Amino acid sequence: MQLFLLVISFILGIIAANIAVKKGKNPYLWFSIGLLFGLLGVFILYFFNKPPPVQAPTQPLKVAPTSLTLWYYLNKEHQQCGPITFMALKNELQAGELPPSTYVWSEELDNWQQIKDLPYFEPP
Repeated sequence: MQLFLLVISFILGIIAANIAVKKGKNPYLWFSIGLLFGLLGVFILYFFNKPPPVQAPTQPLKVAPTSLTLWYYLNKEHQQCGPITFMALKNELQAGELPPSTYVWSEELDNWQQIKDLPYFEPP
């Protein structure tokens, strides 16, 4: 009879460890809990041990590029202009010399993007 209870406890420990792996928990700890507490340990892990919800940021980060970042833009004739500093580009945008639909590029960007689509440029 004792051997039967030991085998059942061992099986419940393995079940708890498998559930722990799927939930991203420590399988050794939960194997021990399943072994010692049996079915109660498995139920606690399965039903009551939920990970905390992950919250996404509510707003995109507005990280301005460094002052050393060089920018290029396409003028009205779609010719590449630059390099120009971030501050100079921002000043031209605020002065109305460049429309918000102007395409810009820097080493921080993968592709050319419109100024209005960049999180750190604010409309004038």
